[in-house]
Order: sequence, then structure tokens, then C-alpha cells
Amino acid sequence: MDTFYSLIYYRPNVMTDELLALGLLAGGGEGPFLYISKRRTNLLKKTIHPQTFTALQRRIKSLKKTVDDYRIEHTDLMLFDPHYSREKLEALHSESSGAIVYSKTVSINQWLDASQFNELIYQFFGDREITSKKKRPVFQLRWKAFYQSKHCDSWERNVLLSNICDVDLPMRLDLYRADSKAIVKGLNFDLKSATVKRRIYEIQLLAESLPDHDIYVVHPSPRKDIGKSLLKSMKHTVPHIVTKKFSSFRDNS
Repeated sequence: MDTFYSLIYYRPNVMTDELLALGLLAGGGEGPFLYISKRRTNLLKKTIHPQTFTALQRRIKSLKKTVDDYRIEHTDLMLFDPHYSREKLEALHSESSGAIVYSKTVSINQWLDASQFNELIYQFFGDREITSKKKRPVFQLRWKAFYQSKHCDSWERNVLLSNICDVDLPMRLDLYRADSKAIVKGLNFDLKSATVKRRIYEIQLLAESLPDHDIYVVHPSPRKDIGKSLLKSMKHTVPHIVTKKFSSFRDNS
């Protein structure tokens, strides 16, 4: 999948070509992502009329809400039918007028995730986005540490699906064996319901794309009722995959 970005500028005076870069909007990969520089908006606040700045804040807040709402409400389709497609950003660029201007889109020859987006933020604005530290679920840490350890040396790790078949799905396989046509993905069913549903949808598309492969989903035993229900639902939706408890997979790898 193509990944790309567009810089968001503010034009203080419509009679001049002067522009101030305020933010960055990127799509594709795990996007869309949006960043607005507080440092630059605070600088702008000191130079334009208060009512004009208030109007700008409303537009920025509206854009951020649109991006955030889409990520929350459409997690099952976000990766495969991105709301902020290249065509949409190109249209925003072409229609730019007045105070807000979107630059022409630029392709990124890398997988777009939060880490890559934060690197773009630093390159353009010299900022490091401050995010609250969230305690990651224990399974995610244990699973990643396990499949990257010597126990899984006979597997290829973190393989892009597009590298093994002609399918345009932006997905990484935790473990892959070409000789036995085996794929392993880890999944914690106690994560947020929307996140788990997106993962299940990805696994379903994976199974449909590679019907001749054995697909294993490694998971911890769900503790929550919703997690148990989602596991049961996945087994019904994608019946030909194999689910394995992490303890069982670890002991038999």
C-alpha cells in the first residue's frame, strides 16, 4: 500500500506567498496520522488577530476530530480502505485556498506507523511528540521477546505479506516458514474490542489470500468475557485456522 504525507500550512496574508508550516497529515500504512505543532501555533497566536486565531483553532480541532473518529470507528477497514487516501490529499492540495494550505503529497518508501510518523515530525518541526506512557499488555511483550529469540531461529520474522505473495495487504507476519507454508500471528483477545476485531478481519483476509498456507494464531487464555466471545467468534468466522495457547506453542516450538 502506498504511504504518503502532506504538510499543512497557514497563510497569514492571502496577498503574499508567505506560509507557516503548522502540521503534518499522513495516510496509508497504519494511518491516518495527524500532528499539529503547539509551538508554531503559539507563535502564530501572537501575530494574528484573536478572532482569526480562534477560527483557525476550530478548523484544526475539526480536522483532528475527523481523523481521531475515523481511527476509532473504522479500525476494521482503516488499513484497507483508508479515508485519507492519496486522492483525498491531492484534492485538498488542489482545492487549497484562503488561510489553510495543504502541500502536494509526497510518497514515503517505508511502512508508515507511529514510530515512522514521529520521525517525520522531528524532521519537519524538530519536535518530539509527547505521548503518555501506557503499560503494554504482558502478552505482547512476552510474545515479541519469544518469537525474536533463538527458539524461533528456524522461522523468518516480521515478514511483509507483500514479500511472499502478490496481495496488496499492509500486514506483517510474526513468523513465516516458506518450506512448510506456515504463518504465525500473535493476538491478545483481551485488548480493546475494536482492536481485536480489526486483527480478526486481517487474519480472515490473510486466510483468504493464502488458502494453501497453515495459519496459526497464538494467544493467551482470555480473562475477560468479551475476549472469550471474540476468540469464539474468530474460530467460527475463520474455521480453518489453528488457534494455540501461548504456553502450548512455546513448549512445542
